[in-house]
Amino acid sequence: MLRNDFIDFLSLLNFDNVSKSEILEIYDGFLANKDVREIYDSYLIPYKEKGVLDFADFCQKAIPEISKITNSHVFKTNILCYPLAAYSSPFYEKAGVDYKVWYDSMIDFKCKFIESRLTVGVPCAMTNTWFKAWYYAERFCFTRLQFEPRKAKDSYKSARFDVKEGEEFITIHIPSMRDVSFSRENRQKSYKEAREYYEQHLGHPFVIGCESWLLADFHTEILPESSNIRGFTEEFERYRFKPHKLDLWRIYNIETDKLPDDEHLPEATDLQRRYKKFLLSGGMTGTSAGYLIE
Repeated sequence: MLRNDFIDFLSLLNFDNVSKSEILEIYDGFLANKDVREIYDSYLIPYKEKGVLDFADFCQKAIPEISKITNSHVFKTNILCYPLAAYSSPFYEKAGVDYKVWYDSMIDFKCKFIESRLTVGVPCAMTNTWFKAWYYAERFCFTRLQFEPRKAKDSYKSARFDVKEGEEFITIHIPSMRDVSFSRENRQKSYKEAREYYEQHLGHPFVIGCESWLLADFHTEILPESSNIRGFTEEFERYRFKPHKLDLWRIYNIETDKLPDDEHLPEATDLQRRYKKFLLSGGMTGTSAGYLIE
């Protein structure tokens, strides 16, 4: 019965048949072990039946223990996070969002699988703790972008903004959705839907912010005006640039610790070529924080 629920969930999210088979093979392989099933059911069944889940405990205790029992890499074991999501919809109903928001939010599991498979080369999930907010309906996907309340890490004041450290704002995450365009139209629709929801549920004014590699200032220099990434960058008042190369895996589909030197980076896409040229010219990649300009 639980397996059927999982199959239905994968089908609902339109996982292709190859990916679905790979995921189910991993799932079945783990749960064929009696000790693993006992550990796993102690989390899955209470969540399914009562909506009770200590996901931090699941990540910190169950995942490492199952990895140890089966001698499996944690990336592979993280696939066991996926069946839990099949029972998350009651939390979204309680939060007052419709089925489409729940569905679009769950698509992130597919995004993360595709990212991980491309980057690592085998079916897996490179993350587990990221999923926590999905199980409790603490993060929502509106059209193309994901939103959730956060506390500001620092204060920021300008002619437009006066955000104090610790003050609540709504942060944006950008999933690697392949079937929904990152166009200006979809971004604007996302902002509008998020504002309508949070204004109703928070009952007070708020700002929308983001911290991402997509906000780095150099995008306005290396990308054409037609670029959706550049368009997104320019929609924010940006500050606090942090130089690093930790997000290059998103562009090159290579694990961070396995990236070649700049000279040997791939050039398969226009974005890869532009990033490589920027790095070879002495530029430094990184992340910036910013707030959405109304």
